[in-house]
Amino acid sequence: MCCCVVYLAGCSGGDDGQVTAQLDSLIQNMDIDTSTISNDVVDDIVKTVPSPLVMSSFLESTGAQFSQTLLHDLDMSDDYASAFEMASNLGVYGADLGYINVYKKNHIAVEYLNVIKRLADGLKVGQFFDFKTMKRMTSNQDNLDSLINITTRGFEDMDSYLKDKNRGVISALILYGGWTEALYIATQVISSMPDPPEDLMDRIGEQKMVLDNLEALLSVYKQQPYFQELLTKMAPMKEAFAGVEISVEEAESTLEEIDGVLTVVDHSKSNVAITPNQFNGITVAIKNIRTHLTKQAP
Repeated sequence: MCCCVVYLAGCSGGDDGQVTAQLDSLIQNMDIDTSTISNDVVDDIVKTVPSPLVMSSFLESTGAQFSQTLLHDLDMSDDYASAFEMASNLGVYGADLGYINVYKKNHIAVEYLNVIKRLADGLKVGQFFDFKTMKRMTSNQDNLDSLINITTRGFEDMDSYLKDKNRGVISALILYGGWTEALYIATQVISSMPDPPEDLMDRIGEQKMVLDNLEALLSVYKQQPYFQELLTKMAPMKEAFAGVEISVEEAESTLEEIDGVLTVVDHSKSNVAITPNQFNGITVAIKNIRTHLTKQAP
């Protein structure tokens, strides 16, 4: 088993082929337990993880105020030297950008785009983001929907590329980082509310299923020390979610036309039972995970 990590930050101005070869070498020498999960199952798991934009949109729809203090420190981006750290925090900063975009705080977006570009370039996936166009769009709030679409498509294209190149480990970390940051922001915002809306609390409770799926995904790489630490940090989170009860009311799907496109709409409904104490435990646990991922002091 290879226990090393590849340091890319110092190589970003060097030979791209050499850096890519180093990253490939790391992944090829990892002791990955692929027997426990198929590629189809991995794809299904990824689809269950909500986009960070979804959680931010829920927050915005309740009238919750934007809080810049919750965003990850931009200056910390230079501290991530290993491919794994860069991937995790690319997900974190990507979730921050989604939060910024939903609240139309365009003046902040450029700074986060710059950090995302630096990390993406370090991982050799910067080609999937049209940063020049994205920066231009941040100056005009009328282009918000287009900006979000371009950003989302960039992450989707990058994910497909990484899987094709057998670098799913990097994609998994980006996904986990984004989910962690979105849940961290949501729990911090809800904690500041005197009377949080029930549907917003339900969204937090629903993350119990997402956590189980993410644990299964990260377990594929559990022989690597970085992932061992992530899984260890998950234990208090699973304990906090243990008492949350989720039931699903099944309902038939319908075929409906949405924006001119025929779409299958699932009318099933999930019922979530989450107590204030459980929510508080989840809030503490996700903050600790986020601190571990970002190395940012709580």
